Amino acid sequence: MSAPPDLVAFHLGIVVRDLDATIDRYRRMFGLDRWHVREGVDANRAYGGRDGTGLAFELMQPNAGAPGQLNEFLSQHGEGVQHVGFWTPDLLGALQAAVAEGATILSGGFEQRGSIVVQLDLPADAHAFRRAIAFVDPGVATVRFELIGQAAEGDLRRWLGDDFDALIASPPW
Repeated sequence: MSAPPDLVAFHLGIVVRDLDATIDRYRRMFGLDRWHVREGVDANRAYGGRDGTGLAFELMQPNAGAPGQLNEFLSQHGEGVQHVGFWTPDLLGALQAAVAEGATILSGGFEQRGSIVVQLDLPADAHAFRRAIAFVDPGVATVRFELIGQAAEGDLRRWLGDDFDALIASPPW
């Protein structure tokens, strides 16, 4: 199977211990002055960067004791780049291509069975974002890929508002 077309990298996901301190440092060091902060169950997140770069930063500070891949990453590797976020117009195709080449699906509305990818039936009230995003471990280094389909664009646009077009590389659809 060949790689799916039109993958567009648009953000780096970085696990940090102190969200506010990291934002402050990035502002001072690199002029990254647009940030949107949101508290979550598993982690507090900040999404931001600087106008026109086309590359955003998703800073993630795991909440102490919260289960999941962010606390796992922090305890195993310390602070650092945990994933690269890619837009993909064909989320299922991208997952199938990755699994065919030996990647492992870590989370999302999909599951891996042998060398195939199965789309799971999520509860009817499952958030649309969960249906349009998956994490893949390619089995190389520590960096994972976050594959984001078209259905998730609206949620990210709502969160970032007018900053979306200034910070984010355009999706390939």
